[in-house]
Amino acid sequence: MRLNLPSFLRKRSLPKELLESGEAKIMHISDTPDNIYPFILNLIEKSRPDYIIHTGDLVDNIK
Repeated sequence: MRLNLPSFLRKRSLPKELLESGEAKIMHISDTPDNIYPFILNLIEKSRPDYIIHTGDLVDNIK
């Protein structure tokens, strides 16, 4: 299941299908500014992905 972040932010909850799925979950994160890390940590705690892949800049706003 692919989760679109802007629509997720409007709903403020994870789809039941994602939480109850027995399938492996992969979270892909890219180009993160330093102020989004609390949100990402919350999302990781709620979704409990099996794998996390981060591509791009780790602190995108500091270049």
